[in-house]
Amino acid sequence: MAVTLLVLGDRNDPRMRALAGVPKDVRVVFGETPQDFGADLARADAILCWWRGRDALDPILVAAPQLRWIHVSAAGLDNLVSPALAASSAVLTNSRGVYGDALGEYVVAAMLYFVKNLARLRDAQARHAWEPFEGERLGGKVLSIIGYGDIGAAIAQRATALGMQVVAYRRRPELSAGDPNVARVVGSLRDAIAPADFVAVAAPLTPQTRHMIGAEQLSWMRPHAVLINIGRGQLIDEPALIDALQRGAIRGAALDVFETEPLPASHPFWSMPQVLLSPHSADRVEGWLDQTMAMFLDNLGRFVRGEPLTNVVDPHRGY
Repeated sequence: MAVTLLVLGDRNDPRMRALAGVPKDVRVVFGETPQDFGADLARADAILCWWRGRDALDPILVAAPQLRWIHVSAAGLDNLVSPALAASSAVLTNSRGVYGDALGEYVVAAMLYFVKNLARLRDAQARHAWEPFEGERLGGKVLSIIGYGDIGAAIAQRATALGMQVVAYRRRPELSAGDPNVARVVGSLRDAIAPADFVAVAAPLTPQTRHMIGAEQLSWMRPHAVLINIGRGQLIDEPALIDALQRGAIRGAALDVFETEPLPASHPFWSMPQVLLSPHSADRVEGWLDQTMAMFLDNLGRFVRGEPLTNVVDPHRGY
């Protein structure tokens, strides 16, 4: 059976060359607006939403009554969730699994940044100063992971290999029963945060998780603890975090995501020495877009053959 695939994205993106190898019975149509797709909207079977948000996707959904499958290139759905997406009967899949390894390595790097005091080393080097000091080890420290999905599991695997104790926080603790990389699974946010030396936030952004780390939750952290966010900026109440950092209530923070991106030049985070910043690029490593396309192509093959799709997600829950 012939399949009409709409690609919501730039046809000149180098990754689109991979679509030349789709099965012969798949017709690929590129566009950015309903007008670009024209009559193909009425017979569309599937959409590849390639790094586009709800403003681009919603008009397509409304005009594609036969749509059976939507695949999004991102892992998070917060930029796509909308009434139109929730109302669609099409199966929704994402690119979960592509980014976990890179983000796991980033969290390890952030933790090492603090325990090995790399900022102090760079400062001393710039001053040509020979200033020996005692550092710390990650081994034996407690890492609590807030939101224990595939990214959380990738973080835990690396942390355990370094001798850390991992506490996993998730809404359904039973899903991590028997996980060899987790010392303890908890369903209470306070039980996860209070004993931690490092708190890594990797939860999806939903109405329920927005500002899940605020003034109260930060008050549960130990004074020497570090907050790491590789989820979404809106998971953390930034004014509350700034206050905690300025008061010295916590040791520091490593942040890859922010409530406003790009981070405004006047934002206090830029000038805080106890904050490690990265421009929402912790998951951008060599080959990451090729892996994202490969995951889609695998699912496309399944779709054409009538097999179950991988990475099915719920637009109502947001993950």
